[in-house]
Order: sequence, then structure tokens, then C-alpha cells
Amino acid sequence: MRLKLLLLLMTFSSVLFAQEPYRHLVITEARKDNPYNGYLELTNMGDQTINLNNFKFGKMEPWGQPICDVYLDPWDPGDSWFYLPEYMLAPGESYVIAYVYDFGPRMYRNRVPGFADNEREKITEIYDLANLLIHKAEWKGDETDSVTTFISDKGHGSVTVLDDWRGRAAWYIEQQLSESDSIVIDQVGGVFDDNCTNQDVKYSVAGVFEAVDNSILVRKYSVKTGNLDFANAKGVGLEDSEWIPIPKQESNWRKLFWTVGNHGDYVLDENTLESAVVDVDFAGRT
Repeated sequence: MRLKLLLLLMTFSSVLFAQEPYRHLVITEARKDNPYNGYLELTNMGDQTINLNNFKFGKMEPWGQPICDVYLDPWDPGDSWFYLPEYMLAPGESYVIAYVYDFGPRMYRNRVPGFADNEREKITEIYDLANLLIHKAEWKGDETDSVTTFISDKGHGSVTVLDDWRGRAAWYIEQQLSESDSIVIDQVGGVFDDNCTNQDVKYSVAGVFEAVDNSILVRKYSVKTGNLDFANAKGVGLEDSEWIPIPKQESNWRKLFWTVGNHGDYVLDENTLESAVVDVDFAGRT
């Protein structure tokens, strides 16, 4: 009898543990100004290896349903979400999601008239650094255009989540705890200041004016768990913000910043900012 009771308690405890949300899958970098060079980086800031297929990546548009009554829970994403693919993400490891474009550059290489400006539609390093490449349907494409129509064999298959302009939408990560239960664990961009929908405006972050549009948002390494309150997490200055805004690259011919897919505890000072190519005067800022 005691053995049966012990086994029952162990089973009940494991079921309860399985329902606990894993809040350490954190959005650690985001570029939200436009879909062409937009991307999202996730990092496992906890101590467990997790299967990303148990999580959804979704988007809430600024004209979404008002949610004041329940304050962000549950979220109402409509059709803009998908399950992440099967991928075992180890502690400290990052995972990058990005759109890619191949039709325009291919037409440019083939000297097809009308594609003179399509030589490079995206910063090319993302093709090697991103874990999940979503082939975007291009407006001049045809039946030869490679288009991603489905991400995972589990659940929903919308691939329009990265369609964000001027940083006006909210990107979020939701964990599926069971067939009927899920919970949003982190988000970026959702301020919900207009009847609990996002205003179609460019929010400032860490004191940087309109940073959701003009900057890449990098999460501070000290942030180990998700936060649904981006309105306060964005802060009024660098000291009280969870985010570090970095001015975005304006040209597709620039290299990507080394932060993409590389989330760590880095300090740049006169001892760590070194180069074998140029002389660095840290104090003189040159």
C-alpha cells in the first residue's frame, strides 16, 4: 500500500512539474524596423536543455483586440504565430529566426530587367548565422520563388510573424504546457497604451528616441527570465532598461553585428576592446 501511494505521489509530482512554465527562454535580440532585415534571437538563460517545439513564436498587431480586462493574459494573436521546429536548445545557447530572400538576387544575377536594385536584399551573414530561415514570398516572385509555407508539423503554420514595420507590433514567445494549456513567457514591443492595443508609433527604449524603429534591441545579460511588461522593461534610460539599443545598419552591404546568435556577458573597456587590424584609443574614443 505504501509503495502504491509513493508511486502515485511521484506520478502526481512529475505531472505538476511538467506543467510548470519554463520562463528562461528569453528574447535576447530583436530588429523590428522592417521585415527585410528583421530577425529575432532567443537564448536559453536557464539550466535545462529544452525542445523549442514546445514553444510558439507569435505577433500581435497594433490593431489587435483590446485586452485591458485581463492584462496580457490570455493574448489574442489571431493567425500570426507558429510552433518552433524540433530543436534541443542547451543552456546558454541562442537561436536566431530571420527572413531570407533569394528570388530578387537570383533575377539580378541573371540580368533580368527590372531587378537592377535587387543584388543584395539582406545582410548576407544572416544566412549562415540564423538557425531558422523563412523564405519570404517576394512581390516580384513567380512559381520559381522559394517560399516557406510551413514551419513545424505541430499546430499552426503561419510564417508572417516577422512582418513588422517601424517596430509597431509585439513579438512574443508562448509555451505550450499541455494540449489545452499555454502561457506567454516573454515579449518585445508590446506597450499596449491605446485601449490596451499598441499605438502605431515608434517607442523609445532606454532613452533612445524611437529605438524600436531605428535600433537593434539587445537584452542585458543580467535578464534571466521573460517579462511581459515591456512598457516598463524598456525603461527611460540605460540604467533602468532591460534593453541596450544599438543603431541599426542602414546598408545591406554592412556586416552584421557580432551580437547576432552570440548572447553573453561582455564588457568593452580598454582591456577587452582590442584589434589586430586597427589601433584602439578607448579613452579618446577613436
